[in-house]
This record gives sequence, structure tokens and C-alpha cells, in this order.
Amino acid sequence: MISQKWKKLVKSLHQKKYREVEKLFLVEGEKPILELLQSGFYVEKLFVSDLFLKKNPDVSLNFELVSTQELAQISAMENNQMALAVVRQYENTMLVPENDLIVALDNIQDPGNLGTILRICDWYGVKKVVCNNQSVDLYNLKVINASKGSFLRVRCFYTDLKNYLVYCVKNFSEALIYASTLQGKSIYETSFQRPAILIMGNEARGISEDILSYVKQEISIPRPMEGGAESLNVAIATAIIVDNFLQRCH
Repeated sequence: MISQKWKKLVKSLHQKKYREVEKLFLVEGEKPILELLQSGFYVEKLFVSDLFLKKNPDVSLNFELVSTQELAQISAMENNQMALAVVRQYENTMLVPENDLIVALDNIQDPGNLGTILRICDWYGVKKVVCNNQSVDLYNLKVINASKGSFLRVRCFYTDLKNYLVYCVKNFSEALIYASTLQGKSIYETSFQRPAILIMGNEARGISEDILSYVKQEISIPRPMEGGAESLNVAIATAIIVDNFLQRCH
């Protein structure tokens, strides 16, 4: 039986303010838990059901066996009958542009978008994502679920984005800063270089003016003549630009 202490803690971690205080977060479901157990994250507590154990008898980490009813009481998911882990957050460590590409996000609010961007970065081998402090929390369960395990392999750094760019311009002058804007040069006509930082902005408001002042090259995805959509989802746009960047990078 889950103790009241753990019930209270797990339920509190559904909210960002308590995740920030405790430096913990939740991972739920069979596949995410199995991937988590192969990662470098430290698991503070693992609750599993008999159903999970029958399907995965070789789990080596210490766990607490609970009923599916107990899991339902503490879970943020609607139908989690398998497992729930309380996990230690990693340190919010500075990520810098070495000989690679960093995706930087300015006010990305939708957890599904952030999770999908992490998945896209993971697919293309982009290992660093920088988010401004107003972007959605990495440890939001909707972000974790949307990332399909990619949050385990792509590192995120939350910071004041303007100060971060100032630091990079001063200390990594060879790094080019690109930004996706409606007025930018076509990605099909752009000669990309790395190290680089690619800034993607809020779908409704775009990239902040004070951020744009540090950008070396504004880029855009030209709409085909046959196209009718007014804009692209920021995650889809990120996938298109990253794909072209890696194909056309010198």
C-alpha cells in the first residue's frame, strides 16, 4: 500500500511549483518507464503493478508493488495501469554551441509542441535545446509523453535567452545565430554553417524583438504556390528547418 507521504508527494508533483521545489518529476506508463530505467536519470521511487511485472519480470531496480487502483489514485494519466516513477531532475546546466547545432526556443507554451520538438531533435541527432524561462516546463507530464522518450536523450537548459545569446556572441563568436521569421531568407537559398543556434519562436507572437537583435541570419520556409495554410506549427517548422540545415550545412 502506498504511504500517505508518497501519495501526497506524487500528487504535488502534478504541479510545476512543487516540481521546482522538490527537484523531482513523474514518468508514467510501461514504455516510458522501461526507457527511463535504461537512462542516466536517478529514480527516487518506482511503483509498479502486478501487470507490469508479469510483462517485465527482469526489472532490477527496487520497486514497490501496488494495485492498479492505487496507481489510478496518484496518476496524472487517465489510464495508467502499469507503473509510475518519481525521478530526480538533472541540474540545469549551461549548454554552449561547440561544433554542433543548438535549437533555442522563445516562449514555446504548448507542452505538445515542446515534446514533439525534443522528439524531432532526437531523430536528427540534435542533443541540445535551450529554452527561455517563460517556455513550458520540460517536466510537464504532457511534454514527457509527447517526447516519446526523447527527453531522456536531449538535454534542455532553461535561461534568460537574451543573456544567453549575449554570452554566446562574446564567447563563441564563430557560432552563427539563425532565427525563423516570416521575413527571413528562404532556407533553400541559405548556406548553413555550424556551430549554430537556431531560434524558434512562439506561434502567435513570433520571436521577441530584443532576441532578434542578436540574430545573424533570419530564415523562412517559403510556402509553395499551391499552399493555402497561413502558417506552420512550430514543431513542424523546426523539423523542416533542422532537416535542411543538416543537409545543407558546410
